[in-house]
Amino acid sequence: MSERCRCPECTARAAVLLLESGRASMALSLLRGLPEAIREAVAAARGEGVRDGRRTRPTKPASRPATATASRPGTAKPAFRGVADELAEHVERLSAERVAEVLRVGATELGPLLEGRVGVAKSALERLRRTG
Repeated sequence: MSERCRCPECTARAAVLLLESGRASMALSLLRGLPEAIREAVAAARGEGVRDGRRTRPTKPASRPATATASRPGTAKPAFRGVADELAEHVERLSAERVAEVLRVGATELGPLLEGRVGVAKSALERLRRTG
């Protein structure tokens, strides 16, 4: 007979099965050790993460608050201005509906593209350049 898994998930599943079958006292005996098993599993996972170099929280606070580095919406330059300019030329040449069709996006999704707030995949731009 094989020994059952002692991880918190399997313990909780076993307790649920016992409760569903009307064996509440046996389920209670399993559930009594569950909080400690969860704490041990979390500590072990955190230890592995620290060993792997992935910390669960920063070791020191940020030198500057994040709000000070954020730009104001009206003053920021769009990140994809060049792509937006090229898309605007294609819209003039082909029409908004055709550009959206070639890019495989909805017509409503062209707005952020033309504003330069989002980019387009290189392959989609190449397809658009070849479209006549």
